[in-house]
This record gives sequence, C-alpha cells and structure tokens, in this order.
Amino acid sequence: MHLDPAETNRRAYDDARVVALYDLDNPPGEDHAYFRRAAEESGARRIVDLGCGTGSLTVTLTGDDRAVVGIDPAEAMLRVARARPGGDRVEWRRGTAELIEPASADLVIMSGNVAMHLIGQDWHGALRRIAAGLVPGGRLLFETRNPVRRAWEDWQQEPTERTTAAGRLVESEATNAPDADGVVVHR
Repeated sequence: MHLDPAETNRRAYDDARVVALYDLDNPPGEDHAYFRRAAEESGARRIVDLGCGTGSLTVTLTGDDRAVVGIDPAEAMLRVARARPGGDRVEWRRGTAELIEPASADLVIMSGNVAMHLIGQDWHGALRRIAAGLVPGGRLLFETRNPVRRAWEDWQQEPTERTTAAGRLVESEATNAPDADGVVVHR
C-alpha cells in the first residue's frame, strides 16, 4: 500500500518518538507571543487552534471569557495536550479543519508548521472550512516559511541522534532539496 506524502506526514505525528521531541524542537517564543497578542487585541472570545500539536500555545489562549478549541489529527499529540496544565480549559478534538463548526470562531490560528503540511487540495479544503467557521469579521492567522530563503539547505543533512527527556533515542534527518512537487522532507 502506498500512502501519499501528506498522509505519511500526518501519521508521523502520532509516533511517540516525534511527540517526545516536539516541545523541545518547538519551544514557545515570539510566535506564541504574537498569537496571544493578536487574540487579545482582536477581542476574540471563540478561538480555534488548528493543528494544535501538544497544546503549548493553545492552553495559553484560554481565559474566563474565552472558549478555546484545539484540533489536531494526531491522538498522541492530543494526549500530551490534555494532560498539560490548563488542558482542562480547552475542548480538544481529533481531526482536521472539517471539525470547525460553521460560524463558531472569532479567530482561527495555524501556528508553527501547520500551514506547510496542507498541500494542494488539503490547503484549499482547509481554507473553505475555516472561512465557513469564522463569524463575520473573524480572522485567520497563520505562519509559514518563505521558500525563497531555502531554509532546508541549513538543516542537518546527516542523520542525528538525540536523547529525549524520557530517555528515548531518536534519529532525524532532512533531505537537501525539494522533490518533484516542491516538498522538502524531514524525518
């Protein structure tokens, strides 16, 4: 059975080894501060964090007057998110953009690498669901990488081994050039 690259990528985030490294490789920073500031400045009261991963940003968006939904296709990521301090203040959903209810959000966020994982029709379908899920005047905020910068050329090319906080050994590597579809893979 041959899986398309997008499905293979989605499955990788259900791998306990990837989950163990996720927060180490994606620590909160200026990006999280930007999304929190944008939520505050916009007055958003209903927020969806699409592709929430382990929920490190998601839980910081909660408040007494806010309803926050975290959506991710990887159950392994959501297990960490639910157990995170403040995780009980978020409604966690396993899935993708199809779980955004119509006219239910003032703000939808796709932080980190989420937008880059939505290729081709997945991107167009997600945008349609997000548009339907936003109330009039609602906002979509997402980040992505500039392909002109060719950041993959600076990634570690040789396989590397790291030990996680849980004592697990993990190996990773990246390709050094885009494939025929323009996709650069990191394993």
